[in-house]
Amino acid sequence: MLAFRPLIISIASALCLPTAVRAEPSSAPTFAAAQAKAKSEQRLLFLLFKSSDCKHCRKFDENVFSTPVFQDFARQHLSLMVYDVDAYAALSEDERELALSLEEKYDVDKMPAIVVYAPDGKELLRTQGYRGTEAEKIVAQLKTMLP
Repeated sequence: MLAFRPLIISIASALCLPTAVRAEPSSAPTFAAAQAKAKSEQRLLFLLFKSSDCKHCRKFDENVFSTPVFQDFARQHLSLMVYDVDAYAALSEDERELALSLEEKYDVDKMPAIVVYAPDGKELLRTQGYRGTEAEKIVAQLKTMLP
């Protein structure tokens, strides 16, 4: 597994924007749907754990996720799965259990937390937190992982 903490940390925060702001690209409704899209369309699967109250998540949104450079890249190359840990009650029981098991598997203890997978499901990157990395640098790093 590659360790690109400073760059991916930025990616995690960007995806923490309010639902009303995030028009495109959108999160898949389930992890299985995100996996299927990644596999069928040869996209990277970008899994994000965020919290509505997370100040680092809001910064990530401002500096990365809401920028045209990241949104354009995501629309073309990513399958997104965003879990808002404060909204698990709205998930189906199966999806909630899966989200909790993924949190445990990846030892999520800081928000935002990101895991990036290849289309075949191989884990390419895992990171937690946000350190202010710019969208252009994050997109450049993700481009190196494209199939």
